[in-house]
Amino acid sequence: DAGQVVTVDLDGGAGIGAWDIRAVRHALAAVMRRRPEAYHDTLRSLGDRGDDIDGNGPAADGDGTDGSEGHTTEGDTAAASIHDAVRVKEPGLAAHLVYDAYERRSGLVRVLPATTSAEEWAAAAVEDVGDVVDDAFEVETLETGRLVTRRDATICGATVRVSKTLTLGGDRRSPTLTLALDLEHAGGEPFEARVGLEWALTMLGGGGNPAAWWDLGGVRGAHDAGGAATDVSTIAQGNDLIGVSVTSTTSSADAWWAPIETVSNSEDGFERVYQGSALLLSWPLRLAPGEHWTRTITNVVATTRDRALEDA
Repeated sequence: DAGQVVTVDLDGGAGIGAWDIRAVRHALAAVMRRRPEAYHDTLRSLGDRGDDIDGNGPAADGDGTDGSEGHTTEGDTAAASIHDAVRVKEPGLAAHLVYDAYERRSGLVRVLPATTSAEEWAAAAVEDVGDVVDDAFEVETLETGRLVTRRDATICGATVRVSKTLTLGGDRRSPTLTLALDLEHAGGEPFEARVGLEWALTMLGGGGNPAAWWDLGGVRGAHDAGGAATDVSTIAQGNDLIGVSVTSTTSSADAWWAPIETVSNSEDGFERVYQGSALLLSWPLRLAPGEHWTRTITNVVATTRDRALEDA
């Protein structure tokens, strides 16, 4: 496409693994999955103890101190090695050890229990009630600017044909990406669930970056903050420094958004690292045998600069 490059991972829920905007040279979908790391066990065992970022907090086990005032115990011949100390940049960091059950692609179909809350979704505390989010889809139609994929899935014990139609449009400075989701109940009992399309995008919004934002109803908020709203038809996100924004429109939906943050360990200590943000546009659904259900989300990208012209 003239304004974008989109890669779809058929074996990963037919999700969008790459979404690159040519004019600003920005990889919108470059978001890492939250995975367990071996050093996370150290953080869990630390609990509420450990050095603060300035090294003034109580010492952790194994750092060669007695835990009082950070001094070495009597008889020690040398101060503890800095490599043995454990530092944390904020209290309660272990609570942010959240892991994803699937790769962070965009346009993924989420089928959650009907009672799921925004907080549970953000904390990855609920499992899907269908085999759709990261399972394999088949290509039904592939043509210029349009891809139709399909999966015969199981949702709450029912057989459901899931179809996704991805359409690209627009031009170099304002590309568009539209995703239509269709569910057909093909057998079994009626079911109730929360069904939505989930997007994981980065606007480089870590640390409260003032250039990166969410916009709902003309009110802007930080891109590394979370929130929820009902009866949403339009929500936007962007980064003014990069010069890019994405405006998503759909029929009235529940909108949930939250930062995707990993916990890493460096010479400065354990800290949260912003990877991007997730947006779920979802609807409560009851589907009976023979019924169809369809929703469409249109994403319009706007750019305020063209780096190819700037480099000329």
